[in-house]
Amino acid sequence: MNYLFFRNRFLVLVTILLVFLALNSLLAQVTSYLYPEPVIRTTGPYLVLKFGFVVLFAPLVETLICQQWLISLVRRKLRFKSSRKRWICAILISSIIFGLGHSYNLMYMAETTILGLILGATYWLFTVRKDLSPVLAVYILHLINNLLTFTCNDFMGWL
Repeated sequence: MNYLFFRNRFLVLVTILLVFLALNSLLAQVTSYLYPEPVIRTTGPYLVLKFGFVVLFAPLVETLICQQWLISLVRRKLRFKSSRKRWICAILISSIIFGLGHSYNLMYMAETTILGLILGATYWLFTVRKDLSPVLAVYILHLINNLLTFTCNDFMGWL
């Protein structure tokens, strides 16, 4: 079975990013409808600190823990003969842990679990392709997602 459905890693990453952002936008709309929150404007140094944490640091830590470490650990511990079953179970467990780590409300946990599936699948895809570091691919997706969310929620509120 040939998993290399695109030859250009940039096109693959952009395609996954567009699907990821579209799904995230849809799920965020549902979440904000079900759980409306007051607008809190972040100011000054706290805004810069929040940017560094939310956009740069958190995606890296979550990628290293939920995708690289957890998927590798679960794949090693499972005793399925099929590599495919090990990957599927590892991605599912990773996405559930990822969702549980975002426990602001029940809908947001469901949203981030679904997005965790996409991040896990991206990790798998670039592990198989071997043309871009899977950690780097997932980190880029996660960083761009958090950057857009930060921009819409924190920065655009000032405009």
